[in-house]
Amino acid sequence: MENNLVYWVWLQQALKHGNNRIENIRNSYSNIKEFYSAGEMGWRLCGCFTNPQIYSMSNFTLEEAEIILKKSYKLGYDVISIEDERYPKLLLNIHNPPCVIYASGDISCLSERLSISIVGTRKATKNGLKTAYRISYDLAKSGVVIISGGALGVDSEAHKGALDAGGKTVAVLGCGIDYPYLLAQKSLRDKISQNGALISEYPPGFEPTAYTFPVRNRIISGLSKGTLIIEAGEKSGSLITANLANDQNRDVFVTHVENGFEEKFKGSLALIEDGAAVVTCAEDILKEYGNNFQSGLPHLNLCNIKKFKIHKIKKEDAEIKKIEEKTPKKEIPEEYKPVYNALLGGKMHIDELSEALNLPIKDLNLKLIEMELLGLVAPCSGKMYEIIKK
Repeated sequence: MENNLVYWVWLQQALKHGNNRIENIRNSYSNIKEFYSAGEMGWRLCGCFTNPQIYSMSNFTLEEAEIILKKSYKLGYDVISIEDERYPKLLLNIHNPPCVIYASGDISCLSERLSISIVGTRKATKNGLKTAYRISYDLAKSGVVIISGGALGVDSEAHKGALDAGGKTVAVLGCGIDYPYLLAQKSLRDKISQNGALISEYPPGFEPTAYTFPVRNRIISGLSKGTLIIEAGEKSGSLITANLANDQNRDVFVTHVENGFEEKFKGSLALIEDGAAVVTCAEDILKEYGNNFQSGLPHLNLCNIKKFKIHKIKKEDAEIKKIEEKTPKKEIPEEYKPVYNALLGGKMHIDELSEALNLPIKDLNLKLIEMELLGLVAPCSGKMYEIIKK
């Protein structure tokens, strides 16, 4: 067992999933064990933790973390910390990488091959499902690892396409790997585990909620060089993944919307309007990553792949680029603008925000979690929130 692994499990459970404090910790302490030993006084001196976070770190014990590890190993799962050499390198570069990931299967393909995520609606059209399968099949046949969320609809077809091509695929779950969520998918998940991996930042037995999936989406995009969106609705979770991919400086691709389905898949149309690259086949994606890509190539030398382009935002005027570099601005997705604008005046309590926006606490909580993942807001002590200014 990795010496510091139990401390990383402790930190992830104490700070909750999706926290963005790891960089602060690694900048202030030589290792995670030293941070743990600093105790409450040392954590307060860091100046980056809220009172609830400090309370949680003080009350969640190493013994509880040990129990999680023992249960994981009993189930045959691998537990990989952020300082493990097997930890996916792409995931290290995101704003808030998970402290640990639980895996069933072999994640080495994530370090050896090009990875593309394919996500979309559960209620896809027949053409959407066929497109997800076909593009996934062709990408996997060329050596690409297909990443998705293991759900019904587009996710399932993406995984199936990769498996049928004899390729590798990884499902990132929004619950514990062993949790009996969507039992209809058990057979597919077993195949994924045998030909890639099931991974999660949530420990065994962890129940899914409305919040775990948006938090999970940053891992799907973070593991991928590019994300392909297929048939996204106006409030689709796929849009969260697309926004996260853009925030992580990854490529965003989208498929055409069939005539007659414009109203149903407004999310895809919005991505196209924002400058996402429209693709019709696997080749449209492969050509973005250099000429070294040949059909049937089992592995890719990632060092030789040309630097990928960022498609979501088009900036073709050099003078505009120079001006914007001097005065950088955050792009605020439309659905978050009311919350963001309300916080422009300064910190606000979540109850005040709820009343000001006439938005139920449950819905507001979800938006705030998503905005924190995007680096738009930060929680403060006493259930207060503030915007993050660059």
